[in-house]
Amino acid sequence: MSHASRLNCSLFLELLLLIGLAGSGRYRNATIHRSVLSLVAAAATARFPRPTFSALTSPPLAFHHTTTMGGRLTRSLTQREEGQGVADVAAIPITAISQRRKSPRLNLSVVSLSTSSDASSSKPKASPRKSRGRPRRKAAEITSDDTETISTDGRKKRRSAGPASKKVAKKEKEEVAAPACLPRTREQSLRKSIDNIMVIGVDEAGRGPLAGPVCAAAALLPVDIPGITDSKKITKEEERERLYEEIVAAPGVRWAAAVVDAQRIDEINILQATMEAMKMATNAVINPPKPKECIKEASVDRMGCYVICGANDEKGKAIEAADAADIADSYYALIDGNRVPKEMPCEAEPMVKGDGREYCIGAASLIAKVTRDRLMHAYDELYPEFNLKQHKGYPTAAHMSAVYKHGASPIHRRTFAPLKHMCFDEGGRVVEEEEEE
Repeated sequence: MSHASRLNCSLFLELLLLIGLAGSGRYRNATIHRSVLSLVAAAATARFPRPTFSALTSPPLAFHHTTTMGGRLTRSLTQREEGQGVADVAAIPITAISQRRKSPRLNLSVVSLSTSSDASSSKPKASPRKSRGRPRRKAAEITSDDTETISTDGRKKRRSAGPASKKVAKKEKEEVAAPACLPRTREQSLRKSIDNIMVIGVDEAGRGPLAGPVCAAAALLPVDIPGITDSKKITKEEERERLYEEIVAAPGVRWAAAVVDAQRIDEINILQATMEAMKMATNAVINPPKPKECIKEASVDRMGCYVICGANDEKGKAIEAADAADIADSYYALIDGNRVPKEMPCEAEPMVKGDGREYCIGAASLIAKVTRDRLMHAYDELYPEFNLKQHKGYPTAAHMSAVYKHGASPIHRRTFAPLKHMCFDEGGRVVEEEEEE
C-alpha cells in the first residue's frame, strides 16, 4: 500500500471515530465539526502536495499523535525535503475530545497550511491595545498656554497642571469661594411697608451641649460685611473671631448677647432657657441698660444670667448703648427657628433656618457663637480635665469618658441625658448609674 493510501486510511479511521463520538452525544457537535474540518484539510494537503515537492524524491509523511492531559489530540505533519537540513513543518491542531461540557465560542476560521521554512516561526502579531480614554500627553507637550487653560477648567486642572498651577488654582478657588454677605430680603420688605423701622436679627448658640451656658444674641447691623452667614457653616474659629470683631466695630451697629447658665437650664429646661435668652438680648438692643449697668464682656467669674451689649455711632466710634436707643420709631425682630418667645419687647416673627437666609440673623448667630466659645475656652482653664476648648461641652466620647472618670463639674447640665441617669455625690463624682426604662 502506498504512503498516500496509508495516510488516507488513517484519516478515514479517525473520521469514523469522530462521527461515532458525535453520535454518542457525550461531546459538543461544534467541537466534532471543527475536528472533521481539520481532518479534511489534512487529507487535501496530503493528496495534493505543493508543486515544490517532488513525488519521486519526497520522503514519506510521518504522523505523530500526542494526547495531552486536557484531552486535546494534536497531529503534527512533518515533511522534509531531500538535501536540505531545514524542516518544513505544518502543524495542524485538531481539537478532538473536550472533557468540558461548556466550552467558549469556537472561531471556525479557515486554517491555512504552510510548508515553507518560516511557517513554524511566524506568529500573528497582537493588535495594539486601544486606549479607552484620551491619550496621555507628555510633560514636554504641555505648554504654558495649556497650563493656563487647564488651571481654569475644574477637574482637568488637577489632573494635568503642575504643582505651581495647583497652588494658583487653590488660591483662585479660595478667592471664588469667599462668601458674600447674606441677603436682606425680609428686612427690605419690612422697610418698604413700614416707615422708619429697624429690623433686629435674633439667634442662639449652645442648646445641645452637656456643659456650659446657652447664649442668644440680637443684632441691628445697617452696613454689609462680606462673609456673614450661618456660624455653623464657618468651620474655622479664627474666621468667626474676625467676623465678630468686624460686627461689633461696624458703624451704627447695636448688639447684645444674653448668657443663661446651666443651673437655670436645669430649672426651666433648655427650650424655655433659650426663649428667655432671646428675649433678654432683644430687650437689651431696644431698651439698653444704663451705662453703669451695662456689661461689655462675658466672663466665667459672673454667675447666673446676664446680658452684654454694645453700640457704635455712624462713624464707628463706640458709644453707650443707652445713647442710641431712640433712633427708630419701631422695631421688628426676625428670630431663627419656628418659635417666638413670649412677651417680646417688639413685634417678631420666626424664620426657619433664618441664620442662613437673612443677613441680620446671620450676624446674630456669629455673635452668639463667639460669645459662648470664648466662655468655654475660659471654662477649660478652670476644668482642664474635660478638655472643653476642644468639644465646647458637646457629648463626645472623650467628654463622656472624662465625666465617668472625674464626675460632673458645676457647669454640667444634670437634666441632660445621659447625666440625668447618673447619681452624683456632693463633689460631683459618679456614684451609680440608673437603668433606663
